[in-house]
Amino acid sequence: MTTLHTTFNLLHVHGACESGYRKLAKALGGVTRQGKNTPIPIWRIAETNDLYDALWCLQTIQEDYEAQVKPFIRQYMADILGHLCLSTLPKNTQALLQEGINILRNPATTNEEISAYADKAWDAARAAWAAARAAARAAAWAAGDAERV
Repeated sequence: MTTLHTTFNLLHVHGACESGYRKLAKALGGVTRQGKNTPIPIWRIAETNDLYDALWCLQTIQEDYEAQVKPFIRQYMADILGHLCLSTLPKNTQALLQEGINILRNPATTNEEISAYADKAWDAARAAWAAARAAARAAAWAAGDAERV
């Protein structure tokens, strides 16, 4: 299995956010102790910071992107989607996730197709978030009303 790496120097060159950079540096004992060019596994960044930071850091890795990284990232993201608790999600969400898994696992899928799927998934997430917010506000309003009566 490929272990992808970056370095503090590469993170700096690519413009890593200051808070994430500092958080990683603190977790690794400081930039000086770690070394500016010492490889840092991406999984370590997910451990110390979060998954979002680790995914962002993929753009800074040392390995060859097209040959090693792109296929790895697609498989990794498909695996993450596959490990989500599909049985507890609504059917339309399950179908959307399965579509994403199929798209990511297909080596012939283009970047444009992945981007189109990502747009579709973001739209669905925004709609679900809006519905959840509305339900929470209604529940809070109803609870407040019930206390006043």
